[in-house]
Amino acid sequence: MKFSTRQDCDLSSEALFDGLADFDRIAMLLTRRGVHVTRLGTGKSGSAKAWELKLDWRGKLRTINLELVQFDRPDYVKLKGMSGNFDLTVEMSFISRGRDKSRLVLELEVKPRNMKARLMIQTAKLGKPSLDRRFAEWGGRFVRQMSELSLN
Repeated sequence: MKFSTRQDCDLSSEALFDGLADFDRIAMLLTRRGVHVTRLGTGKSGSAKAWELKLDWRGKLRTINLELVQFDRPDYVKLKGMSGNFDLTVEMSFISRGRDKSRLVLELEVKPRNMKARLMIQTAKLGKPSLDRRFAEWGGRFVRQMSELSLN
């Protein structure tokens, strides 16, 4: 199942990219929301390449492992990971729409790895319009938060 949203922002695409590619800042925001973030590996520059996220979702502790697989400054970031019975792919594309305007195209793909997960995805597809709307709202809040932090 794939989710996608486009969010416009009053920052240049480079500034938006820098804000959303600041993984330490994102880890701080997630920690404030109750997510335990652990850095698993570092790259040549000392920046993180993989993370483990632990969060309480629907009364259960969930673990998500994410790895940075593509980082093309200032246009594109791709993360791959897994959580329970699902494989996850997160893609962020940054499009310049002028000197101080940009657009983020945020995509999340969830793929089942077994029959139980496949049934869960099929059930979730019944409410896909509602899930799409919630994903777009979440993406909008996320971009606004990162924009506000970048302006400060």
